[in-house]
Amino acid sequence: MRDGLYVEAIAHFQTLDTVTSSLEQQALWSFYLADAYNSDDKQDKAYELMLHAKELFKKLDAPKDVNDCNLMLLRIRSHQNDIILDNSPILAEIQEYVDTYQDADPKIKFSVFLSIGSGYSDAKLYDKAIAVFEESLTLSTQLNDSAQMSYDNMNIGAMYQSKGENVNALKKANIALPYLLKIKDTNSIAANYNNQARAYDSLGNYPEAIRLYLKADSINLRENPRKTKAIFYENIGKLYQKINNYEKALEYLNKSYELTEETDDRLQSLKISVADTRSLLAEEKAERIIQQQKSSRNKNIAFGLGGTLFLGSIIAFLVYRNTKRKQRIAEQEKEIEVQKTEKILKEQELNTIDAMIAGQEKERQRLASDLHDSVGATLSAAKMQFEHLKKHRGSLNNEDELYDRTQLLLEEAYTEVRAMAHAKNSGVIAKNGLLPAVNKLAQNASATGKIQIEVQDYGLDQRLEGSLEIAVFRIIQELVTNIIKHAEATEASISLTQHEDAINVVVEDNGKGFKAGKLSNNSGGMGLGSIEKRVEHMEGQMEVDSTPGKGTSVIIDIPL
Repeated sequence: MRDGLYVEAIAHFQTLDTVTSSLEQQALWSFYLADAYNSDDKQDKAYELMLHAKELFKKLDAPKDVNDCNLMLLRIRSHQNDIILDNSPILAEIQEYVDTYQDADPKIKFSVFLSIGSGYSDAKLYDKAIAVFEESLTLSTQLNDSAQMSYDNMNIGAMYQSKGENVNALKKANIALPYLLKIKDTNSIAANYNNQARAYDSLGNYPEAIRLYLKADSINLRENPRKTKAIFYENIGKLYQKINNYEKALEYLNKSYELTEETDDRLQSLKISVADTRSLLAEEKAERIIQQQKSSRNKNIAFGLGGTLFLGSIIAFLVYRNTKRKQRIAEQEKEIEVQKTEKILKEQELNTIDAMIAGQEKERQRLASDLHDSVGATLSAAKMQFEHLKKHRGSLNNEDELYDRTQLLLEEAYTEVRAMAHAKNSGVIAKNGLLPAVNKLAQNASATGKIQIEVQDYGLDQRLEGSLEIAVFRIIQELVTNIIKHAEATEASISLTQHEDAINVVVEDNGKGFKAGKLSNNSGGMGLGSIEKRVEHMEGQMEVDSTPGKGTSVIIDIPL
């Protein structure tokens, strides 16, 4: 793998027999195969394998290997541009490892410095990031670690460039470069040229910036060649635009687009989010089992106290009549509260649907404006060129040149349309989409204080089709209404998970439950039977898990 032969390495790993291997061999196999996939720009596969390796190393009680997995997980995440994941659990594990083992190996602090500094950089807190990387540079200087000193100087220079202090950025990059060239760290050398090029671009020296980007492009990258070169080509294309060399600009922008299409960064980000969610859910399930075991022990203690409580039951009988009277009053008050809540939820349903429709109309208007201002202007210019060629056909000295210009205009229009399509599909969920609507629903339902509803979402980073959003919201709204009216629950949860080809909805409560075999149509709205028919109409599936006295879970899968 050190020679960049990742495809061959992946093929070799896949021929190995892991069925009969020891647990340690399986963990190492997952780790190194994940490393190869990451280097070959297949971050989604790398992430799942690295999570598996981490789990195995935990079973082997190998803290150093677990820490290496955590560092690789952060590294894999850093390659995804359109992904939002909470790094704090991983950073906490790394910090715990450093606190425990730093006396034995002071160099492990560098991983913490890099993680914290990168976090500040992502938050655009560049001064804080510089302070962290300066602290790392101080330690690397004390340890006389030349390689780490080069990386620290590069990181500090990158932060200066982000702040707009381009002269300081170039100084730091030039300090780092000689040692990187000496050890032939190709990816870091390319990154160094990239950082210098960005600084010269900001300073207005476009020819020098292009020269450095081309120099970076000439390097045979060992890791993530496609994603890295896609960035280089996009920046080179933009620089050629600035110096009015549109032919070269189009050439490099097309190269960048082709490489971006190959890696499908957005799809990989979604798969990584799903894998991370599965890992978190597995940890949550383990915690739930522990709580259930504790609950079982508490029940055994309660049975032991049964004899003592017998006398208390006699006293309870004496106050029975008075309690029943108070209970009837409480039930009447509860019915009034339910009716108020139902009215609020129905009003919100209408407001939410109106807001969704308004959001869709606004998106259509924006797209129409973009088509008119951008693509329309380009096509108008191409039309004028064609009309001129048609009118003067055979009498123009530069006829071939005009044909080439017209072709270039058509290619620009095609590129702009493709870019609009990708921009439309890659945005985060709009203000009035499904997730904000469900959050508002839970907030309104919880406002009475009788029930607390929690909303969780995984991978829901883009809008669904408008009618599907409304249908899903109506189903969730009716399930919440049923919980309020019939379940007598104090807690409920709504979970929304968007997979590659389906959306999963899970609604749970801790209410009185029922016999799940009987799905009847409750009066006043859609019963579970009606909801099931609606789901089937959308070619989806619905499962109901309920036991009297133990709450209810409704699981719905709807294809996209």
